[in-house]
Amino acid sequence: MRRILHILTAEDRPFSSEIIQHQAASPHCNVETFDLNQGPPDYDMLLDKIFSADSVAVW
Repeated sequence: MRRILHILTAEDRPFSSEIIQHQAASPHCNVETFDLNQGPPDYDMLLDKIFSADSVAVW
C-alpha cells in the first residue's frame, strides 16, 4: 500500500482537499495529512512522517 503525506501550509485550499479526498478513497493508498496551521508543529514527528511516506505533497 502506498503511503502519501500531505503537508498543509495554508488554510482552505479547495484543490488540495479534492486531491486528498480522491486519494483517500483509493484502497491502494494510505493518506495522511500534517497541518502546520494547528499550533506549534512537532517537527520531529513531521520528519518521521516524511521519511516513512512514499510521496509527500506540500500545499
